[in-house]
Amino acid sequence: MDIDNAFANPTAENEGVWIDYRDGSKVKIARIGSLAFTKAYDAALKPHRRRQRAGTMDTVTETRILCEVVSRTILLGWEGFTQLGKEWKYSQKRAFDLLWGSLDFRNEVVELATAEETFHQDVQEDSEKNS
Repeated sequence: MDIDNAFANPTAENEGVWIDYRDGSKVKIARIGSLAFTKAYDAALKPHRRRQRAGTMDTVTETRILCEVVSRTILLGWEGFTQLGKEWKYSQKRAFDLLWGSLDFRNEVVELATAEETFHQDVQEDSEKNS
């Protein structure tokens, strides 16, 4: 086994990779479990830790925290998004709003950010060739 190619690229996991998304758009995704994500998620949950451990934390709060942290540490950019026919430029606020408002988008971002193969060197090189 060649350890240089057997595992995900740590730089890509932390800095994110551009991934072809839908209708010619792209998203820049870092990996869930990265140091930035873990630190931010732990910090965001800290005020709620007692309720989380007791199993009494409400789903809305938990989902809101997830969307906030993903919008700051995982969904790092996009290209080719439009709204009412106009370019919809990336911002952390817009990322949060889209993650919060669209279960499908949130699930797809989390799925991409979880998949090891998203961050392998050969996948990144293929994506760059298609750019």
